[in-house]
Amino acid sequence: MDNGINILDIEIQPCFAKEALKKAITYMETDPVSVIRMVTATELMNLNEDVRCKEILKESDMILSGDGLVLEAASIRERRVLQETEEKTFLKMFFRYLHKKHARVYVLAQTRKEAEDCCRYLKRKYGGIQLLEDVGVTEEAGADDRLVNAINGQEADCVISLLPSPLQESFLCTNRDRLDVRIWLGAGESLRSIARKSKPGPVGRFIIKHIFKKELEKSSKEDS
Repeated sequence: MDNGINILDIEIQPCFAKEALKKAITYMETDPVSVIRMVTATELMNLNEDVRCKEILKESDMILSGDGLVLEAASIRERRVLQETEEKTFLKMFFRYLHKKHARVYVLAQTRKEAEDCCRYLKRKYGGIQLLEDVGVTEEAGADDRLVNAINGQEADCVISLLPSPLQESFLCTNRDRLDVRIWLGAGESLRSIARKSKPGPVGRFIIKHIFKKELEKSSKEDS
C-alpha cells in the first residue's frame, strides 16, 4: 500500500507496519535526520487551523496514522492495516529494532512525569535500548540550545518526541538542521496510549469521530 491519503491537506501513508519499519531502518542508516510522525485524528484537528505548523509537518519523511479514525475517514477498509494501526504495531516493531541494536535514545517531553512514564515503559518492554539520562524537558524559555547540545553531546541515534503541537513543529522548524541524530520519532498520543495503557472508550471514540467528521466536511466545503 504505497499510495498516500490526503486528510486535511496532510499526506499520510497507510502502509503495513513492516513496510514502515523497512523505511525507518533505512533512515537509521543514512544522514541527515529523518522525521517520522504518527498523527491521530485529534492532533490533525488541532493542527488544521495552523498553516505554519501544517507546512512543517508536511516536511516529515514519513507520516503515519496514529489511530484508526484517520484511516476510516479516508475510507481505508484493509483489515490488517486498521488492526496494526489500532495496536500500534509499527511503534512496537521499531522499539524492538532499537532494542536489538542497543540504540541510544533521547526522550523529549514537555513535562518530567510524561518523560518518566515513557522511559518506564521502554525499560520494562525493551531493556536493550540505551535511554539517555538527561531526559529533555522544554518547559523553560530559551531551552532549544540546551536541548540540541544535550542530544548531540550524548550521541543519540534517535529522538522520541512526545511534544504536543505546535511546540513540536516550532522546535523542528528551528532546530532540525542542527540535530546530529538519525531519526526524530514524533509519537505523541500514540506512545502515551500504550505506555499508560489508556485509550478513549466507546463514548469518547464516538465523540472524536463525530467531531473529526464535521471537521473534514467543513474542510471539503472550503476547498470546493
